[in-house]
Amino acid sequence: MVELRSQVGLVQVVAGWGLDSASVDLGVLEGAPRSPQATGVVPVDATGSLFGEIILWVTDGYLSAIEYAWYGDEPPSILPDIEMISIEMRV
Repeated sequence: MVELRSQVGLVQVVAGWGLDSASVDLGVLEGAPRSPQATGVVPVDATGSLFGEIILWVTDGYLSAIEYAWYGDEPPSILPDIEMISIEMRV
């Protein structure tokens, strides 16, 4: 997880998942440390009681996407404010 945290300052949005989607693909700039977590979902729960959950994806040891899985009928077009997100590490 230390490597993924250090990638945060070196990440950029490279594509959106759809016209009005809040989910995005990420690219990590060269020089960032690779995480031993090769591919899959980062073991963190980031949820909000009313809006949904934020899922972080890793590919080949690098942060690769932020997925916003929402609750309700209408998909949001932006991510929620950080103050609205509760974060817990899974072990």
